[in-house]
Amino acid sequence: MLSFSQLGPRLLSARFQAKARQHLTVVMAYAPTDVGEDAAKDVFYLMPFACLKEAPASDKLIVLGDFNAELGSVWQEQGGVTSKFHLHRGATEPSDNGARLLDLATSFHLRAANTFFKHHRAHLAMWQHAATKRWYVKDYILVSGSAMWGVSDCRVFRSVHHGPSDHCLLGVSLQLHLKALKRDAPTHRGEPLTGREATTPSIIRKIEKVQRGE
Repeated sequence: MLSFSQLGPRLLSARFQAKARQHLTVVMAYAPTDVGEDAAKDVFYLMPFACLKEAPASDKLIVLGDFNAELGSVWQEQGGVTSKFHLHRGATEPSDNGARLLDLATSFHLRAANTFFKHHRAHLAMWQHAATKRWYVKDYILVSGSAMWGVSDCRVFRSVHHGPSDHCLLGVSLQLHLKALKRDAPTHRGEPLTGREATTPSIIRKIEKVQRGE
């Protein structure tokens, strides 16, 4: 691991070194619900955008988490972000969070890996509505096009629940050749690794500007 940053309770990012001078930037997120306030969602979606914007252009990207988003059924019109193996419950248009997620994915040429592999319906949806008992897709694993060659599968494991979450586990099979850093090897941008959570000042400043309406 070269660096680690946490931006509040909803997002963290980490950067890893791989073989052949390749690097991997991973962003993990927990989005506000679709019925949340627009201002809160505006601030939230700026955070992964800023993290990915600061990642070097040569980095492979993975963005994953609970986005509380529905991407709709018209996958042919989504610029390659999604594919046809997607449980959309008949909704043609994406939800509000879904539209924001599609904008993020399109901006960085990301692919929703869990829509590219054919599976039984039980392995596509990870969240069940308590009243209707219907299952929905709310979580996504987005992978940059340059890293999709290493993805061999992506599916839901309903037998696995993690922590207090009411979502089942969404997993991806991804082949990457990571290597450990030498003890005295320099880290990304010369910053020493510590066990503490870090923040990225430039990203924080961008978020504060949005909050001030600038």
